Amino acid sequence: MSTADTEAAGHELEPNMDAATVVAIVAAAISVTAMGISVWQGISAHRSAGTAKRQADSSQQAADAAERSAAAAEAGDDARQRTQDESDGPQFHCVPGRTVDQSQDVDVAITMLNGPRLKSVAVSAVGETTGVARGDRARSPFEVVLGEMGENDRYMVNVGLERPGLPGLITLHLDCVEYGGRERKWRRSYRLADMHQPGRS
Repeated sequence: MSTADTEAAGHELEPNMDAATVVAIVAAAISVTAMGISVWQGISAHRSAGTAKRQADSSQQAADAAERSAAAAEAGDDARQRTQDESDGPQFHCVPGRTVDQSQDVDVAITMLNGPRLKSVAVSAVGETTGVARGDRARSPFEVVLGEMGENDRYMVNVGLERPGLPGLITLHLDCVEYGGRERKWRRSYRLADMHQPGRS
């Protein structure tokens, strides 16, 4: 091959090498661009996730605040209802009968002064007592259940004394159940020492 032919061949190869270089550069640019887009998308997704989390946290806080507010309102309503129920409850007048120095028991008259009609009243005695009885029935160490009661109704119960002649160290509990309605319940307690006693002989 002559020198002229060699130079001509060299000149023919140079454009091919330039084209390959251009292709490589373009491919590298596309790769870098794609990488940049991928990075940008990652950053954007991270920011979007952070925004979504903050929005979710804010929504949860608002829901928690609303729940606390509703619970507080409900508690307030419950407290007002309990206060009203207690105010609606019955009141009684308890009067012990006369005792002598060696009395082993004492009769107590229980009169309902006011309040809703009651389905039942359970009477129990605590303190220095041997129990309570209704009329001539056997004395119970726990309680006796009276029948229905309304205003001005009266029952007699008999309370046993551990210390003869000393009824003052005893408390009567009256557990009441409303007749009908919501069947509300009340407890009323009366110390024999605070009751008016006709006198002792």
